[in-house]
Amino acid sequence: MSKAAAQRQQGWYHKVGLRRIERKPTALLTVKVESYPAGYPQYSALVSSYDSFFIFRSFQRLRARLLLTKQDELHVLEMQLENIDKTEISPFFLGTCRGDRNAAREILLDKIQKKLTEYDSFVGQCRHTLSYNRASSRDLASLRNWLEEMGCISDDEASYLKEENDLISLAISGDHAMKQLEDWIEDCLIHYYSGFRQRPGFETMMELILAGATFATVLTTAAARQNTIAAVLDLPNDVPAARQTLRAAQPDDPSRLIYMDNLAVQLANRYQSSGATADFEEASQIARQLVALAEPNHPHRAQFLQNLAFLLEYRYNRTRQLVHLNEAIQHTRMSLDTPSQSPTERTLSLNHLSRCLEHRFRGEGAICDIQEATQVTRQSLEGFQHDDPQKSSRIGRLAILLFAQYDAMQATETLGEAMFIGFEVVDKLPRGQDRISLLMCLGKACHDEYRATGNMAALESALKLYQDCEDSTKSNCPESTSQSYFLGLVYLDRFRRTHATKDLDAAMKSASAAVYCTPDDHPNKHERLAGLGAVYHERYRRTENPDDLETATKMYQAAVDIAQREHLDIAGYLCLLGSAHVDRYRAGAPGSSLELPLRLAEEAVRITPACHPDRASRLEALGTVYKVKSQDRASSPEDSSRTIQLFEESLSATPKNHPERASRLRLLGVQYEDRHGNFGSAGDLETAIGLYREALENVSSTSHIRMLAGRDLTSIFVHQGQWQHAHEAAHTVIQLMPSLAPASLGPADQKFLLSHFSNFASDAAAIALTAGKPPFDALQLLELGRGVLSGSLSRLYLDVSELSEKHPGLATRYTELRDEVDRRAKSAEIPRPKGLLTPRRPGQMFTTRESEADRTYNAGRDLENLVAEIRNLTGFQDFLLPPSKSIVKAAASRGPIIIINTSTHRCDALLITPDSITSLQLPHLHKADIETRIRTNNTGTLLTLSWLWHTTANPILTALNYTSLPSSPTAWPRVWWILTGPLSRFPLHAAGIYTDPFSPKGTTDTVLDRVISSYSTTVQALLHTRSLRTSPLSSTTTKSKAILLAMHKTPNLRTLPHAKPEIAAVRALFPSHIHPIEPLPLKEAVMSELLSSPCAIFHFAGHGKTDETDALRSYLVLGQDGKWNRDERLTVRDLYNLNLRQGKAPSLAYLSACGTGGVGEMGVVGEGVHLVGAFQAVGFRHVVGTLWEVSDEVCVDIARAFYEGLGREGWRVDGDDDDDDGEAVSRALHWAIRAAREQTVGRMDGTRKVVFCEEEEEEGTGELLWVPYVHFGG
Repeated sequence: MSKAAAQRQQGWYHKVGLRRIERKPTALLTVKVESYPAGYPQYSALVSSYDSFFIFRSFQRLRARLLLTKQDELHVLEMQLENIDKTEISPFFLGTCRGDRNAAREILLDKIQKKLTEYDSFVGQCRHTLSYNRASSRDLASLRNWLEEMGCISDDEASYLKEENDLISLAISGDHAMKQLEDWIEDCLIHYYSGFRQRPGFETMMELILAGATFATVLTTAAARQNTIAAVLDLPNDVPAARQTLRAAQPDDPSRLIYMDNLAVQLANRYQSSGATADFEEASQIARQLVALAEPNHPHRAQFLQNLAFLLEYRYNRTRQLVHLNEAIQHTRMSLDTPSQSPTERTLSLNHLSRCLEHRFRGEGAICDIQEATQVTRQSLEGFQHDDPQKSSRIGRLAILLFAQYDAMQATETLGEAMFIGFEVVDKLPRGQDRISLLMCLGKACHDEYRATGNMAALESALKLYQDCEDSTKSNCPESTSQSYFLGLVYLDRFRRTHATKDLDAAMKSASAAVYCTPDDHPNKHERLAGLGAVYHERYRRTENPDDLETATKMYQAAVDIAQREHLDIAGYLCLLGSAHVDRYRAGAPGSSLELPLRLAEEAVRITPACHPDRASRLEALGTVYKVKSQDRASSPEDSSRTIQLFEESLSATPKNHPERASRLRLLGVQYEDRHGNFGSAGDLETAIGLYREALENVSSTSHIRMLAGRDLTSIFVHQGQWQHAHEAAHTVIQLMPSLAPASLGPADQKFLLSHFSNFASDAAAIALTAGKPPFDALQLLELGRGVLSGSLSRLYLDVSELSEKHPGLATRYTELRDEVDRRAKSAEIPRPKGLLTPRRPGQMFTTRESEADRTYNAGRDLENLVAEIRNLTGFQDFLLPPSKSIVKAAASRGPIIIINTSTHRCDALLITPDSITSLQLPHLHKADIETRIRTNNTGTLLTLSWLWHTTANPILTALNYTSLPSSPTAWPRVWWILTGPLSRFPLHAAGIYTDPFSPKGTTDTVLDRVISSYSTTVQALLHTRSLRTSPLSSTTTKSKAILLAMHKTPNLRTLPHAKPEIAAVRALFPSHIHPIEPLPLKEAVMSELLSSPCAIFHFAGHGKTDETDALRSYLVLGQDGKWNRDERLTVRDLYNLNLRQGKAPSLAYLSACGTGGVGEMGVVGEGVHLVGAFQAVGFRHVVGTLWEVSDEVCVDIARAFYEGLGREGWRVDGDDDDDDGEAVSRALHWAIRAAREQTVGRMDGTRKVVFCEEEEEEGTGELLWVPYVHFGG
């Protein structure tokens, strides 16, 4: 909310009589006022004797003058700041606060801060003063009368009491209800004095009044005038007795009209409870007679008119006949025009008139009725004291009426006032219909604000308000179904923003409950059907399950049918139904065509008013139909032009800060770009560039849409050869990448989003290098844009020891939130219903408060806010951000880090050493060649290894001066390969020239003969693994656990006869302090063993499978006793659900299975989403895996040689020695591979990939059985 809006709202406190700061009333003085000296001592004693006499000037005009002056001073400073910004010669300064070196701006901002602090302080003082109630006219009259009689204060100084509009009361009476009663009795005595003075006991009553006794001593009740008179006249409270009393009264009895009124009231009460028409007829007849008999100045005429109005309202509530409501409104107006009406009666009549006008507005829709109802409610508030318990309810009603007025007129100021008043009073309302209605109104307003602005705080408020309704509703009441419906819409919108599947599941749960528990004849059944249809439709767009689309279509059609039958607003439902039929056509559903969706969308647009807030979305829907139509072969050029026209109209109807604006900008940009491609118009391409650029810069829209627009913009600039512009666009997209897939999202959700930007980081890095940017800039783009899925949670577990030392409180909060986000992001998803949810018993609703989706979202939001807070601390500006240049270079102290970036634009190696970060272009390496070799299953042949050597490995090793065989076994250098894109499927560690594959001895033109190789997905991942602290395997005094699993025989899969011998060989090589265990080969048992106690080594020998369509479903095969099924797959997704980083992390995972380090799903090929990456992400410091199929027999040789090598290294895999961190693992694997290279010649007796018994074994790996083994880690 803007400051101007907030200032306007300060005035509303005064309008509705709200007071924010209260104080207790002062005690009465025990000394008489007259005992003080005349003058100010005596006047001060009088003022202090009664709280309501604390009346003073507020000086509003002077305050306004000073505020205007201070406001103008700030405005001048604001203009000066804008001028400095506009004339800034270094645009870099405008993009950073830390690096801003403009001294003039710094001085001006300091001055603005001081002036703004002074302004805010004065605004607060004014706000405090204006919050007090206006002085009571009765109290003013008392003070004036006293001063006139005593004459002890000069007239000039006492004249302040004449400024009635500027006088405020600082005190609050101890009992305003009693004061209201006193004021009312005073009015009564004026009216009834002549009649009361003749009644017995009158003198005693007056003595009590004059003595100051409470009026509760005189009258038994003051709930209403009728009850007061009934108590005095001893009126009966049932129909027979009231009728008898009236018959016994003489015609000239002055109380006869009172007896008639009492009979009418008793009949009305009985009608209200029984509904007997005869009672209504008789009561209304008597009430009309009373109105006719009472003269205009009769003291009871207002009461008679109001009672008749109440009776007519009762009748309307039963019959819904407008004639009764109109007559009730007429008689209430007459009651208000009666001169004899007391203030209490007037407040009652105003409330009734407001209620009747609201009824008529709800039924007829006349805007003038809701406007008058709002105005009348404001007037009624003037009759309440500040702390009257009924006042909050009336203020709540005012807020509800303002919401209704906004819905009818769309006046933004009205909405602002309604929200301001509503939030002020909602917590003061008791549980009941008014509180429920106000919570729903506030929730809807916040939800509408989110849809108009994209403000996530508004969406969170809407969710909280709808959930608060649960405290005020019963599970089977109509409001409960409304709450479920609106909650479903909020969860759906949050899913569209965050793409969290948990939100979609929560939306399905709420929307299904709303539909199921809403009767078919309910007036809102249509909107709830459409709401559930929207959830199914959104789920179809995520999963492409045709059943969801068919269900959505049926739901939309049912809503349309009801709306047509009941003559309701149908445009929105037509639009939804049309969009579903478009998707059916795209999916090739039987019987689908574009004729129906085109007709539906055109009708929706035709009947939607030009000023309707949803017109833009309906124009977009119609344009989408024409877009699909224009893509058909039989389309005409007019279809493309019509598409652009509709998208332009939709964009014109979309406000600048609307969250959907970026999406509509991109839609239009794509159409202009396509038309340029078809017809070559340069103007169309420039228009597309402008649209894409605006979409990329629209901060109100989602990161996903902005990034898509930025990707399109980058593509155009690359095509034009404008590399600098392409770099700027690509850089912006990459900066948004972390927000696209935050740690609070589950792995599946992250993978879905990241798949839309596969290899974009590599393209961005290539563009940066082509644009002449430093190699470190390209490296930063790769670090931000790659490894997001596998590294989002790993980054959170970086070392926080420095934070703990300097800010222990923040460190504790961070650790707690980090662990909660980790746990909730990996928690099992809510099972998705296949149809409508069915309650256990009729009327039972589903509990939605504090859903898992809410807890996950809130934890992620709180963690993001905490990280932002930490980054504001001195020395922690780069907390959790990609490593700085100095840190990156320091990471290469144990050996060079080589990042090979592959892009369609160019291929380069980024070489990181302790002294420098340089780039080496690889002109003979082309991404197209890489993809061709993958497509032809040619990733590990001799020709491929030779090609890798010539195009990639040899130029890199030469640049690093690794040109020959190391001089001794202890002098072998280490390197870390970080491969991007499809190149990650290739064995760079095995690249070389093998002229004689059966006798490779003597050659040094291979990577294996020059360096020891390890792999990592990113530099950050490498730093993370190095930061893990493990149990020292080299220590003979510490027991370490090793989990060993052998799956030699699995039902329906090829037998692996060497799996058990492999485990036996490994077990035999363990020293005594490493304790091997072999749990049941079941997923639950294995995961439990991993979590139960620190695990040092995990060794698996069995079948592995790389899933080509979903990398998260790649798995190790488990099972027991011939019972293997999908539930016994240990998948990548299962591993991500583990957290082994707490305490001592595990040291080594050895995966002796096929393809554990390979990625089949090309959409996430650069994300490290494979079994090796998963074991590393959850906490293993070192992982040994394979890139593709491996020989069952050779696996035994490699494993034996590897663990023998570890033994020779003293089992130093924990990295206690900083100079030799983890080298034992990479060195042991290196020598094992070299030994296998020399010994395994042509053996191919079976592989450890998943091959079902009836399938044929694939050929082609032959003699290169030693190639696939890789080491990931530090």
